[in-house]
Amino acid sequence: MNNHILLLLICLSIIAIILVIPQSLIGTASAHCFLNEISGIWKGNDGGTYYIQQDGDRVWWIGASSLKEGTDFSNVFEGQRDNDIITGKWADVPMGKTQSNGELSAVCNYVIGGDDTLTITSNSGGFGGTVMSKPGTSYVTVNPVLTGFGPNDKKLTLCMYTFIPPSIRFVDADPNCVEVSSGVSMKFSLKSPGFVDYDIQDRTALKIGGKSCLGYIYPEQSRECTLTVQK
Repeated sequence: MNNHILLLLICLSIIAIILVIPQSLIGTASAHCFLNEISGIWKGNDGGTYYIQQDGDRVWWIGASSLKEGTDFSNVFEGQRDNDIITGKWADVPMGKTQSNGELSAVCNYVIGGDDTLTITSNSGGFGGTVMSKPGTSYVTVNPVLTGFGPNDKKLTLCMYTFIPPSIRFVDADPNCVEVSSGVSMKFSLKSPGFVDYDIQDRTALKIGGKSCLGYIYPEQSRECTLTVQK
């Protein structure tokens, strides 16, 4: 086939792929909530702390400016989650000063390099907050075991990162790359939890085992794994 024709076909294929990608996914590497379930402690921009529990598609919370009688506000919520959309009813309870109730809808989003957020998209009854966030940092501790290496061998470097499908953007861990020494643990902070992966520089002809280090990790989780490298 003529090279010019082949190049034209490749260009047309790329254009066709771009045209069928939803525009909402362009520039929003993780438009959807990363968390399969949102149970945990969330912070609201109304100064409240929200203790959320999800069971299947059902969602409950208790939120308050503080857990003391006479606090500014204290409310409860019951609703359900449909993908990233949460809808239900909320009501103030007598522990707080405010007394109101209504319905609300929220959408769960994840910001790469940031937190999961619940953004209130509509409400009735005067619900005060507009955004809740759940800190996203998680941790991976790697215990390396090197076999067959001598004192004159070049040092290996392990680089760790995460990515969140369908994004192809990789988010570096902190620290990103660490020199590997047998028996010396390495701890990485992952500000953007997601699918954990790593790369070992100068890995030619090495046998590497460390599947327990791979896979999804969720916000505020910790994982410890063993990395074996045999020369």
